[in-house]
Amino acid sequence: MAKNVSIADGMPPEITSRLKGHIPLLQRIKYSEDFFSHRPLSKIVHELDTICESEGIVGVHYTRADRERILSEGLVPCTGAGRRAEFLKAQGHLFTDAQRERLRTGWASYFNEEQCKIRDGRVWFNLTRVAISNGSAEPLLSNYGGEIIYMPFSRDKEIRRILWSLGEAMVVECSLKIDSVHTFCDKPWGRTWLSSYHCSVNPEAFQWDVDLYTEEPVTPDAIVSIKSL
Repeated sequence: MAKNVSIADGMPPEITSRLKGHIPLLQRIKYSEDFFSHRPLSKIVHELDTICESEGIVGVHYTRADRERILSEGLVPCTGAGRRAEFLKAQGHLFTDAQRERLRTGWASYFNEEQCKIRDGRVWFNLTRVAISNGSAEPLLSNYGGEIIYMPFSRDKEIRRILWSLGEAMVVECSLKIDSVHTFCDKPWGRTWLSSYHCSVNPEAFQWDVDLYTEEPVTPDAIVSIKSL
């Protein structure tokens, strides 16, 4: 069963029992980097990471979109150009001629080869909900269609107002297999999971989280939950 590493409750009892002996240490340190300076904590990170490698993890996807479409189709990687063409076909009538021209011009200017490489064919996730409390998920939750739609229009109040009016702000939790996802650090699953425990015993601790993506479709049966915000 995929592990929700944003909470400590699902840890094996044997590991949580051992962690109780390290609570004084965890209450002194603030950052997950310090786990690797203490052999017992580093060992637990490795053990937790191995569990996730075997069982999978729950990814957290922030979006403003159409709930029914996600329920019926899941989360589907697509090209930005294809998604933008689809957006204009479905929602273009909501914009004036001048606004549609600004959409096309803004997209053509912003989405160069490097920007497309980052986003095309990928569905992005986090492992916790810390992005809600620190505000980094706010643009994704406020603007319909994701970064491949809204990124060039941070200062265009008219276009942003329309994007804010569409869809529903949602947190979509999905069951993901480790061999289908990509991330950017060592032991990401175990480190995040131990960080969640760390925060549960030390209110001054900083929650560690990672960005990860899949290039494979996330089918409807892999959706764990959809929660409106």
